[in-house]
Amino acid sequence: MRSIDNFFFTASIFLHVDSIGNSQNTCVLPEYDIWHPDIKKVLTAKFPTNNCDKSFEPWTQLVNSTWRVVNEEAELCLARCIEGVRASREVTFGKWMTPGYVDCEFLETVCWENGEEVYGYIHTQILPNTGMAKRSLPKFLKYFQSEFNGIQFPYVNRVGENSHPNGVSLWFGKSVESGQKVSGERIDADWNAVNKCHRYIDNETHLFKQFKDHGYTTLLTEDWMVELMDSYPFCKGFLDKPVDHMFRPFTSVFERVGMDITRQHLEGHLCREIHEAAMEYWEQAMNTYRDRPLFAFTWLIDLAHEYPDGPVRFDDYLTQFFERNREILDDSFIFISGDHGIRVGDHITSEIGSFERNNPFLGISVPKKFQDERNGMLEVMRLNSNQLQTHFDTRATLLDILMVKKTKVKDENLKMRLGQKVLDHLKNDQFP
Repeated sequence: MRSIDNFFFTASIFLHVDSIGNSQNTCVLPEYDIWHPDIKKVLTAKFPTNNCDKSFEPWTQLVNSTWRVVNEEAELCLARCIEGVRASREVTFGKWMTPGYVDCEFLETVCWENGEEVYGYIHTQILPNTGMAKRSLPKFLKYFQSEFNGIQFPYVNRVGENSHPNGVSLWFGKSVESGQKVSGERIDADWNAVNKCHRYIDNETHLFKQFKDHGYTTLLTEDWMVELMDSYPFCKGFLDKPVDHMFRPFTSVFERVGMDITRQHLEGHLCREIHEAAMEYWEQAMNTYRDRPLFAFTWLIDLAHEYPDGPVRFDDYLTQFFERNREILDDSFIFISGDHGIRVGDHITSEIGSFERNNPFLGISVPKKFQDERNGMLEVMRLNSNQLQTHFDTRATLLDILMVKKTKVKDENLKMRLGQKVLDHLKNDQFP
C-alpha cells in the first residue's frame, strides 16, 4: 500500500485490473485465486447432517403409488395427501389414511407413540400427466467436465440485485431493474412495478410455456415456499401452475402447514435436507418421462444463500446423482447456473467477495451425440465462454435448443452471441 497526499492505494488481488476507470477502455475480465486468504477467513458453512444417525432408515415408504410402514416397531402411522392450490402457497390436505394406494404426488406420513409425534416425513412421486461453485463443488465440477464435457462460462454478470430480477430475465427475457452503461448512459427497465408485481403474469411468454407448447413435459422445483415469482418484493406471480409438476405443496407443508414433527424432518437429524427432497422429485420426473421430452428447472437456495461454502455438502451428493442418472443425462442439455453471487455476510467485504457478488456460476453440457468434432459445438462454446455473458444469453441458448432448426420463429433474443452461435453448426437432421 502506498500513500500520495493522504490518498491510499491498495494493490489489487486481481491479476488484470483497469485502474484508470476510463469508460472507453476495453473491459478486462479478471482472474484471481479462488482460495485467497480474504475468502478463506469467511468460509463458515453449516453441516446439519454431521451428527445425524447414519444408519437411520425412513419408517415409511412410497413406491408405485402405494405407501407402507416398514418399521415394525412403529405403534401408529398414518398418511395424508397434499394438493397444491393453483400456483399459490396454499395446500389442501386429504384425510388421514392407513397404508395402501394413494393418487397424490406429495404424501405426509406421521407416526405416534403414546399420543406423541415421533416421526414425520414427506414423500414424493411423479404421477404422469396424460396429455460459488468451484470452491464448494470441486469433485462434481471435475466430474461434470471429464464425463459430460461440461464447459464453464466464468464471465457471467448478474442483471439484478437478488433472485427475482435475475430470474425474470431468464424466464421472461425482461429486465425489472434499471441500470447504466459504463459510459453513464441510463438503461430503463422493461417492466415497472405494476408489470412485475401488481398483476398475475400467466399470460406473459415464459420458458415453461414455450417448452410446453413444443410438446415438453415441464417441471419446476424450488426449495423455498416463497418462490421466485411471488417472493420479495412480494409480487402476485402466477395464478395457475405454470408447469405440469410443481414442488410447492411440499415446501408449503415442510415450512408452514405440516404436522410439527414433519416440519422438523429435514433439519438434518434424519440425514436428509430439503435439497435432497427436491432432487428426488426431479429424479422421479426423469425416470417417469423417459418416453417424452422433459424441461426441468430446479432452483435451490437453501444451501448457499447465506453461506459462501454452503454447497460443500452437496458436492458428493450431486456427483452421485449424475452418475446414477447417467443414461438420461447423457442425452440431455444441462445448464448449471447461479442467479447472483453471495449478497450478505463478511464475504462481500473482501475484494473477491465484492466481485463474486456480480459473478454467478454457469456451466453447460450438451448431449453426447453433439460432442464430436464434426459438429464443432464444443469448440464454439469454448470460444464463447471467454466472453461476457448474462442471463439473457442463457435464455437465448435455451430458446435455440427449443426453436432453432424446428421453426422459423424470429426472436431478438436469438441474436445473443452465446445462444445462436452455440448451435449454428448443427444440421437439421441432427437436432432432436
